[in-house]
Amino acid sequence: MQINELRHIYLEQRDFFIKQEHGVTREINKKIENELKSPLQKICVITGHRRVGKSTVLRQIAQNHRFRYLDFSDERLVYLKPDQYDLILEVFSMDGSDFELILFDEVQNKPNWNMFLNRLIKMGYKVIITGSNSTLLSKEITTYLTGRHTDFTLYPFSFKEYLTYKKIDFKKAYRFDIKGKIKKEFSNFLINGGFPELVKSNTTAYISTYFEDIVYKDIAARWHVKNIPLLKEVLIYLIRNAGRTYTYNSIMNAIQQKIDIHTVKKYVFYGEQSFLLFSLEPFSHSPKKSLRSPKKIYIIDNAYIKYFVQPDKLNKGHLLENLVLIELLRRYGDDLNFYKAGRECDFIVKEHGSQRVTKAVQVTYELSRQNKDREIKGLLEAMDYFNLDEGLILTYDQEDEVEMQGKRITVKPVWKWSLFSRE
Repeated sequence: MQINELRHIYLEQRDFFIKQEHGVTREINKKIENELKSPLQKICVITGHRRVGKSTVLRQIAQNHRFRYLDFSDERLVYLKPDQYDLILEVFSMDGSDFELILFDEVQNKPNWNMFLNRLIKMGYKVIITGSNSTLLSKEITTYLTGRHTDFTLYPFSFKEYLTYKKIDFKKAYRFDIKGKIKKEFSNFLINGGFPELVKSNTTAYISTYFEDIVYKDIAARWHVKNIPLLKEVLIYLIRNAGRTYTYNSIMNAIQQKIDIHTVKKYVFYGEQSFLLFSLEPFSHSPKKSLRSPKKIYIIDNAYIKYFVQPDKLNKGHLLENLVLIELLRRYGDDLNFYKAGRECDFIVKEHGSQRVTKAVQVTYELSRQNKDREIKGLLEAMDYFNLDEGLILTYDQEDEVEMQGKRITVKPVWKWSLFSRE
C-alpha cells in the first residue's frame, strides 16, 4: 500500500469519526480517563457484547485528547501488510499537531496486531482499542497482549445512562412529577433493557440480529461449531432460565436434541466468552467445591429475556434480579457470588482480589406475607456467616429499614439504588 492511499483513507475516516453523534456520556469513561493518566503505560481494551456503544466511547474519550484514529474494518486496509505498519505513524504525523493518544477500531483483524500495539506502548503512546470481532470480544485477550493492558467491560445502558438519554433529570427525583416519570421509565427499562440502539428505536426487534451475530460470528466462527441448531437451543434455554440455578446435567436433560455433557460445557463457556451469559458460583472457601456446585445463570440484558420468553411467562422477579446482577458487574466486576447454605442470599460482594465479603444483597420483586420471612432470614444467615452488620434488600418499589438481631437491613427500590447508591 502506498502512503498517499493510506493518508486518504485516514483523513476520510477521521472526518467521519469526528462528525458522528457523541451520544450519552458513559459512566465507564471516568475509569478509562484515570487509566490514561497512569504512569504505567498500558493498552486500554474496551470489551463487551456487540452493539453496547464501544465505538461511541472512543469518540467521547477522543474529544479530550490530541488523538489519531484508524478503523481497520475498512476493506481498503486489507492490503496494508505488517511490514508497512510504520506508514500508519507517518500518516498520523503528517496530520498537523503532535498527538498523544491512538485509537484503533478492529485492529485485531490485522496480522501481528498485538506486537504492533506493544511497540506503540514502548514508544510512549497511549493506546485504546475496541472492536466487534470475536478475538477482541473474547475474555482470552490476555493471551494476545502479554499483560500490558487494562480491560474495561462496557455493558448496555445503566438506568442512569438510560434516563440521561431520555433527558430526565433524575437528580430532581424529590419532585413528584419527575419521580413519576422515573418510575414509569424504570418499568420500561426493566422489560426492554438498555441496548443503546434498542432504546433509541424504542423496540427490541433488533435483538434477533444481535443473537444471530453472537451465534455465527462470535461463537461458530471462532470455535468452529458445526451444530448451530443445538448451540442455539442451549443458549435460548439458558436465556429463558435467567436467575435460576443450573448444572450441566440439568441442561443436558432439558435439551430435546441429543447432547453430551462435554458439549454442554463448551456451549456455556462460549456464551460466557461472548458476553451473552454470566454464570455465578456459590461462595465457598474451596474452589473445587464451588466449581462442582450448581451455578446461577444471568444474561447481558433483559431485552434477550423479553424476546425469547412468552409474555405470559415473563417473571418480573427474575428480570429484576438479572438487572441487579448486571449493575453489580458494572460496579464490582467479577468479585461476586451467591450464598447457599441452609438458606439463600442472591448476591454477595467480595473485596477485590480477596475472599473477604463486604456486602450481602437480596433481590425480590415484592416483600409480601408469603416471602418476607424467607427473604429476610436468607439475608440474615449470609450476614451472620460473613460477619456483616448491614444488609440490603432490593425490590421493585418498596422502601423500609429493619433492625433484627442487632443488624440493620435496608429495603430499597432498584431504581433508587441504581441512581443514588454508588457504594
